[in-house]
Amino acid sequence: NRRTLLILLACTVVGTAVSLLTRRAETAEGKVYHSPQELALSPTGSTVYVTDLTADRVVGLDAQTGKSTGSSRIAAPYGLAASSDGKALYVSSSREDTVVKLETGELKAVGAVDVQLA
Repeated sequence: NRRTLLILLACTVVGTAVSLLTRRAETAEGKVYHSPQELALSPTGSTVYVTDLTADRVVGLDAQTGKSTGSSRIAAPYGLAASSDGKALYVSSSREDTVVKLETGELKAVGAVDVQLA
């Protein structure tokens, strides 16, 4: 149906965007991305945040140049979301069962919440 087609199209676009952005960043900085998993845009659209699952890191990329704006080590980062004011990035750690709050300037961890199910 139409909804399923739209969802598949959105997934394809996101996957392509992650691939293109990380490939551009690899070329610009000589870095290797092992398994880019998820992405989130800053509210202004100037920064793309990518989780690299097997490399245990989150990377910020300038949306225009693909150059890194910072990175942070997080155990098996999976999902992520930028705050509406652009000052924080929330990243789930699938290995540690936490959600980590990063400040977006330097991608420095400023807090974490344990979300492990009992």
